[in-house]
Formats: sequence, structure tokens, C-alpha cells
Amino acid sequence: RSLAGIYALPAGSIDASSSILLRSPGITELEHILGRKVEEIAEEYPVGVDGKSVRAARNILWELRIASLGAVRACMTCSNFWQSPETCGWVRSLAEMLPVLQPHFATLLLKEVFLPVFGQPLTGFRELPMQVHGPACEAVVPALVAGIRQLLRKCWRSHTDAKHEELDLAYSTSVVAFSRATGQILAGLCGNGMPWAGQLSHPERRLFLRTVAPRTAPPPSAAATPAPAGKKRKNRSKNSFAALADDADETMEVSTGGVDTTQPEPEPRSPVGASAYVIRSREMREAVRLALAELLLLPEKETVIFALLGLHVWSTQLWNSISRGEDPAAVAAGVKPDHLPEAGELLHAASDALRVLPSGV
Repeated sequence: RSLAGIYALPAGSIDASSSILLRSPGITELEHILGRKVEEIAEEYPVGVDGKSVRAARNILWELRIASLGAVRACMTCSNFWQSPETCGWVRSLAEMLPVLQPHFATLLLKEVFLPVFGQPLTGFRELPMQVHGPACEAVVPALVAGIRQLLRKCWRSHTDAKHEELDLAYSTSVVAFSRATGQILAGLCGNGMPWAGQLSHPERRLFLRTVAPRTAPPPSAAATPAPAGKKRKNRSKNSFAALADDADETMEVSTGGVDTTQPEPEPRSPVGASAYVIRSREMREAVRLALAELLLLPEKETVIFALLGLHVWSTQLWNSISRGEDPAAVAAGVKPDHLPEAGELLHAASDALRVLPSGV
């Protein structure tokens, strides 16, 4: 955490030598950002300061920061690391550093530390003990999303005062890279990466066919039984919601299109990893949705694609959660545990959970 925020120290808290060391990135750092070889940048140093030693120290500092990220990732993939009651606080404090980081180092922090655990639903929680899944999400995800949003606003609303073309290009490149990494991890928090992430639950099949008793089809030669003389056939209401008010003993006539209603199509699996807790928590999923919606405003194509993908998975998984009766709104509507919601309960829960969409997306 100290190494991550070393470039964000207040100007009066460091001496002149440290200020010279931190005022510009090293060559290896620039080459990492730009992805190519970079020539030495001309720089003036105060009298008595050896420029070669300063440049060497900058490279060593960059290598140390990279090594520290690898060490943190190694710790987070060790189950014993998460046994400590202080672990969630440590990881949260690292997420809280995001707003003051340089965009290229924030990108590395997302990719090396947070994405493997919180942004990959299938493998992220593999090494975490089951009892820390929920506390880890509750402690880290809100701080992570808030830090991402703050740094994004800061990067896209500010400009660098670099006096060299390479430095200016490096900053712009790092902002774009951070935006794309943000879209990737936010989409992962919604469940992107699961093979069934975009598979929509079809509760209508259960809602309106659950009372249909299995019937044996009549022989092809059997003639239809005529209605008794003097009796008129009751016309069904044309109201599309009239089925919800039908008497319990009246069976709906639903065309199955040749599909065997006794074998319902398999429903999508529940989300796994961090996405399971994000989707079921109104606070966390709303924070993720707002962050994804803000990405749509950025003038960067791949970032917007990640945002749209994340919103697609977000809405799909939320609907699936409602249709299974797992969403808090469904519980508030009276859905009992281990029971699928009835039609009225489903409508109430969906209206409550999705009410925010028109103004937010």
C-alpha cells in the first residue's frame, strides 16, 4: 500500500532528493506503458545531483512496485492468508488507494490483484475459504467500485503538464488502458465469464404451466366431443392479465407448440464467485451499474463495449435472481425460501428491482 501511493505523497512531506526521484517515471516504466523502446528523455538536475543515479533509482523503484504486486497476488491466492481477521481490511485499504494512483499503476493493480479474485467468477474464489466469501465482497467491492469511479473522473477530466511528447503519450495511453481494465473487472463483477452469463431465465413457462396436468394425447382418429345442446361456450377475457385472476380450479389452455411440458427446459445456473454476492446485494449491484453506465460516456470504443456487455449480464443475472426468488425484493414480496415466486410476487419483485433502470441506463 505504501509503494502504491508513493507518487501521491504531499509535496511538503518529502525532501528535495525524493522529489527529483518521483517527478518523472523511469525508462523501464515508460517502456511498459508504451510497449516499445524509449530513448532517454533530456532532463535538468540540480547541481550535485547525478542524473545517471536518479534514472537507475527510478528503474529500481518501478521494479520494486511490480514485485510487490506479484507478492500481493500470491498472498491473495493462498487460503491461509484469508484466515486472518485483518485480511479484508488490508485488501479494502488497497482498493481505497485507487483514486490517488497513476493510471498505469492502477491498471496493474486491477489486473494483478483484484481481477483474478473478484473479476473472474469461475476461478476467483477457488482458494478462498467459504466463510470469507461474503465478508470479502462486502468489504472490498464497494471500495473498489468507488475508487474506480473517482480515478476515471480524475483521468478523463484532467490533462498532463508533461513537457515531453513521450510523457504526454504515455499518460494518454495509460488512461485508455485503465478504462478498459475497469470495464473488464466491472463486467466480471456482474458475472461475465460464466458460460451461462447471458442465458435468461424463462419463468413464464413455470408460472403458467405449473398447474397443467400431464395429458395423454387422444388417438388421431378420435373425434372432438361436441358441446352439449343449449350450452354456450364461455368466452375468455381478452385482458392479458386475466389469467392471474382465474379460479384455481380452471386450467389454462396453453399451446405448447409440440414441446413436452412435463420436461421443463433447464434453468440457468446461479452466479458464482463475487458476482453471486454482487447481484443479490442491492447496494453493491447498484454501485456496479452506476459505474458501468458512466463508462458509456467515455469516448473509447472498447471501454463502451465492455460496459454494454456488463450491463447485459447485469440485467440478465438480476432477472434470473428475481425469477428464482433469491433477490431481496422477491423476499420482501413474500416469496418463501426454496419456492418459486408466484406471478404476482414476480411482478412486484421485478418492478421494485428494475425501477432504477430508465433513469440510470
